[in-house]
Amino acid sequence: MNFHTVIIIYNPNSTGDSESNAKDFAEKLRQRDAKLKVSIIPTKFAGHAEEIASNYAESEETLIISSSGDGGYNEVINGVMLSEGEASTAVLPSGNANDHHRAVAPDDMLAGIVKARVRKIEVIKVTGMMNGKTWERYAHSYVGFGLTPKVGKVLTEARPNALTEKWHVIKQAFAFKHVKIQTDGEIHRYNSLIAATIDRMSKVIKLDDDASMNDGKMEIYESRFISPLRTIKDLLFASTKGITPTIRTKSFMLSSPRPLLVQLDGEVFTLDAKQQVTLTCEKDRLATLA
Repeated sequence: MNFHTVIIIYNPNSTGDSESNAKDFAEKLRQRDAKLKVSIIPTKFAGHAEEIASNYAESEETLIISSSGDGGYNEVINGVMLSEGEASTAVLPSGNANDHHRAVAPDDMLAGIVKARVRKIEVIKVTGMMNGKTWERYAHSYVGFGLTPKVGKVLTEARPNALTEKWHVIKQAFAFKHVKIQTDGEIHRYNSLIAATIDRMSKVIKLDDDASMNDGKMEIYESRFISPLRTIKDLLFASTKGITPTIRTKSFMLSSPRPLLVQLDGEVFTLDAKQQVTLTCEKDRLATLA
């Protein structure tokens, strides 16, 4: 199998290098293989990347690249997953954290495209309720509850620079109370609850070195709430020593007595209260560059 079409999606309003990276990479790709049909498509509104990806997802000879960070790439993989398309996907790192690219991408993306080197990796499917309706989406790297989506939401709204970003994280860590989540029939107060398939997140947090994207299991990291100072301590420990998963599992269920913030990669949503949320690790679900 060879790729005949490469679609590169970028956000013209990004504060990063989304547009310039997309155009530079497209030019290099055309020089490497003149037979490839390479198209660059800008997004026009929130969620447009998902719509574009869905429109081009049908053929397995198509590669859809997101010139973005983890959040923009989340839209692209959902466009493919939810349309049940056969296209492969990849991310051209143009965001803040770029966790997925660091964990998964090949050293030479151009060679991987020209030689059509593809592998299947797992994704996390999240099912819940939003505004009284069934809600279903996928995460390519991690799903977070508690402090993780709270910080993610603030950073998205504030759009800070590298210096002020750390201040926002510390401020939110001190201000964060806790999130009540029910698992196994008991309600606990959590600082954070994370499900992940990669070995890192948010640029600095080290997860399990043994995390695999091909074993059909996600790692669950539970951090019970104690105090703001403990929260800061846990963040520092996670950035230096790393954190150990509580369990490895194919599926995980939870609920919350209140509306629940959830972060899928870089995207933040609010799920309905008192409704079951199911996380399922789907093996060999997403085709990406090897």
